[in-house]
Amino acid sequence: MHPANWNPPRPGIVKINFDAAFPKSKSYYVTSNVARDHRGRCLWWSVNRITGRPRVIDGEAHAALHALSKAKEMGYESIMLEGDNLRVISTLQDNLSSDSSYGALIEESLILSREFDLCTFTFVKRSGNLVAHAIANNYDSGYFEGQTLPLDLANIA
Repeated sequence: MHPANWNPPRPGIVKINFDAAFPKSKSYYVTSNVARDHRGRCLWWSVNRITGRPRVIDGEAHAALHALSKAKEMGYESIMLEGDNLRVISTLQDNLSSDSSYGALIEESLILSREFDLCTFTFVKRSGNLVAHAIANNYDSGYFEGQTLPLDLANIA
């Protein structure tokens, strides 16, 4: 069974949810991340707009890599990455690089993941990834980031 709700991590671990969105009729896609602590408090969130229209799985793998890069930049030592794309999460959990279209992104993510004291990858259904999904789908006009969620997203579970 896969979780359907967002649950906080254990104390000392930062949970980072990630997602990708592909706005219709646009020549770019969007990746998002939101990091929260064991109390569910937002530590940071970010959005990247990337030129191109890759396959969904490639965009999701890119979102995972962005989440890891940002976590490293923020100096976190113990993280849990959580996303709603089962293929990406399974590939990361299996700790295997792939010759698929998203293989280079997975390989780079795995290399980066080894720089943390603890780094786990967890699948959650879309209903448990609502904040990252909402950020990706509502903030597609450039790069944004912050330490507190925008008011219209703060109450999403």
